[in-house]
Amino acid sequence: MQVLKKILCPFCFNRLNPSMLFYRCSCKEPGTVQSHIIENGKVDSKGFCVCDKCGNTTTRKVCYHCKKELPSDILENDTKIISIVGAKNSGKSYYVATLLRQIMEKKIFSTIGTQHISTLWGAGSSEEYKKRFQVPMNTRKLLMGTVKFTDIVKDNPPLLVELRYEQKNMFGSKIVQNTYSFFDAAGETFENEDDLAAITPYISQSEGIILILDPSQIVFVNSALSASMPDAFQVSDTSYSEILYNTANVVRNNNKIGKNKKIKIPLCIAFSKWDLLVDTPNLLPEELLVSKPNQQMQTGYNKAAIDTISDEIRSLLMKWEPDLVNSSEMNFETVKYFGFSAWGTSKNAVKGAAPPIASFRVEDPMLWILHRNKII
Repeated sequence: MQVLKKILCPFCFNRLNPSMLFYRCSCKEPGTVQSHIIENGKVDSKGFCVCDKCGNTTTRKVCYHCKKELPSDILENDTKIISIVGAKNSGKSYYVATLLRQIMEKKIFSTIGTQHISTLWGAGSSEEYKKRFQVPMNTRKLLMGTVKFTDIVKDNPPLLVELRYEQKNMFGSKIVQNTYSFFDAAGETFENEDDLAAITPYISQSEGIILILDPSQIVFVNSALSASMPDAFQVSDTSYSEILYNTANVVRNNNKIGKNKKIKIPLCIAFSKWDLLVDTPNLLPEELLVSKPNQQMQTGYNKAAIDTISDEIRSLLMKWEPDLVNSSEMNFETVKYFGFSAWGTSKNAVKGAAPPIASFRVEDPMLWILHRNKII
């Protein structure tokens, strides 16, 4: 008898036994408008479960922890988590919003070199994206800060994107479809390990960690920015070291990694608000590749360009904030450095409103993670 491997719920991030899944039937619970959840239904060899209320069959699988309906193909395809972490006011919500905009509206993954990737929203995620991000972006309203919820599945559900692509090997090729789960946790969640406990599975089982940092927290950068545009930014009061230390500790404890071993999950150190640095006179060296528009969508994934950008930012950090480099590279086996602007230049901003969206290199960390996973 074949033993199915455990699957990962893309909503609550718990590992699930496929033989214990609940199912959902369209018949209603008595006295409610809620569809009926079958907790101990019989499932036949074709995957159909008989409803214990109405006798009809269904294939709609439900997580027995959070009661959210799972992707229809979750037994055949994997759930992938991209952890997006960062302090309050670091620009994390803007990053999530504009990265999803690039993926789902601008279709940046449709053709990258010779690889074709199609994207589709997971169940319910299109509506969540529209409500939380798309409407404010289209009406040029500033995003509200993410509130720290006690029930992340109910009050702040992850947004699911299904990536479908062709995977080739020496024996031929096959179509793969994986569900990527993007979660925008409140910045306060990362300030101490106790709060982080609620999303430990999310971080510990991720394909990659994108750590969003505000460059204006760097003393040298802050001085230059303050002199050039004193009212242009709000700085987080949570230090880099706290966020990095707490994140690494959660992964180590959950995955049982000793202090003398490095974490294998790749880490992206991604600096937000890069447009502020570009617009500040005499702050950055001229001709940095990170300060130029991304050409990878036209030319295919450019590993050399990503390596150059990472080296450029690392070199700057070794002058500005060497402890961040040392701490990152002592804890994580693979670290890459990125700079991006989620919304784009602030030159045309009106007080109380967001500027026109002109996202700048927000997709670079995601492209690098997909490349590491041999998808592009």
